[in-house]
Amino acid sequence: MKKIDALLTWWSGADFSRRVAVITAMGAGIRLIWALLVGTDALSDGTIYQATSRNLALHGEYAVNLGDPFAYWAPGTSFLYALGIKVFGDSLLSFKIVNLIIGIFAIPIYAFLGRRWFGDVTGLLTGTLFAFWPTLIVGTSILASEVHYISVAGAAILAYKPGAGSFWRNSIASGSLFALACLIRPTALLILPILLVCDLIKTPSEWKRLASMGTVAALCMGLLISPWTMRNADVVGGPVLISTNGGTNLWMGNNPESTGGYMPLPPDIVGLGEIEREHILKERAVSFVTSHPLEAMGLVLKKLWLTHQRETWAVAWNRPGITNRFGSFANAPLKGIASIYWLGMFALTLVCAGQFVRKAFQTSSIVSGAMVLISPPLVLWAYNVAVHAIIVGGDRYHMASAPFVAILAASTIAPLINSARLAALINKGTE
Repeated sequence: MKKIDALLTWWSGADFSRRVAVITAMGAGIRLIWALLVGTDALSDGTIYQATSRNLALHGEYAVNLGDPFAYWAPGTSFLYALGIKVFGDSLLSFKIVNLIIGIFAIPIYAFLGRRWFGDVTGLLTGTLFAFWPTLIVGTSILASEVHYISVAGAAILAYKPGAGSFWRNSIASGSLFALACLIRPTALLILPILLVCDLIKTPSEWKRLASMGTVAALCMGLLISPWTMRNADVVGGPVLISTNGGTNLWMGNNPESTGGYMPLPPDIVGLGEIEREHILKERAVSFVTSHPLEAMGLVLKKLWLTHQRETWAVAWNRPGITNRFGSFANAPLKGIASIYWLGMFALTLVCAGQFVRKAFQTSSIVSGAMVLISPPLVLWAYNVAVHAIIVGGDRYHMASAPFVAILAASTIAPLINSARLAALINKGTE
């Protein structure tokens, strides 16, 4: 008991950064234990990441098969894995080390973002939710882009600090990190404009400062992404900003045979060039939506359901490693734990969103109500949800919005903790 009392005393006197450090250390320990226990196998998308990162690191070519470079996938994740191969050697261990390092950084990043938007308690709760998130722990031993995107996009948002610190440092840092996030997932292209618009609506008098920061950050993004765009022009013979799978993903979620999720490409476009294939599939998707609006709306609902109903993808992609270590029976319980954790946070987020809407309706005007709803984590969550309601759905696609789910869920729990603290102080004072 004395040790527990001493720990509680230390915790109550520690500042926010030290508390986050403790939470991060716990999350790092759990991930390290998982990494030591469970082996890594390249399944599904992991086979592509393994091939492209090895070819980048060892041969300087972004391609699945040497001599056949492509632009179908965004290259950011392969870049990070290739760097790991350069530093740690050509083995699956290097992929695991990269995942471990990047995944650990996500914990303090979102703890500090939670604090920025909702205060200390929410920040600490967000860090805790990230530290013990089953899928993020399991993600340490699979080859995937989700953990990388979450960490880099979060770091970019954290670096975005108009009016605080050095203008040039913040603008260049956020722009550079947003560029890397875009190279991992092109959907990150709109995050900076969303943040700028939110701030502009909230503080229109600061438009010059916001415009200046946005301009510098956007220029940094352009400068860092443009070499890849020029490389794509040489490889596929036309203008491609980052990747050539946007039209494909749109078609998967919007065609007469679509279930809302992944589906193989139609036989008649196999063998076509990447740009031609992209244009054809995009046109087919747009034609379907415009000519069958009711069916398209039904698919939107299907995609929302597919994206949010569970969270089992990481366990499924790590099935060989889990089976070898714990036996095949362990896969189902781990999927259940991951899904329950996700659904619990998602439910709390819906409660939080409902509270925002209620407060908006209680305001005196439409303008003031809209101001309530323009909260960055709420808007960014809605943006990421909308993206996959439009293109293609699946449980791993909610991971891009998961950090904002964690922050909103934490903000729902925080008042309960504050109330418990107040009650404890009152009871202590009456003893």
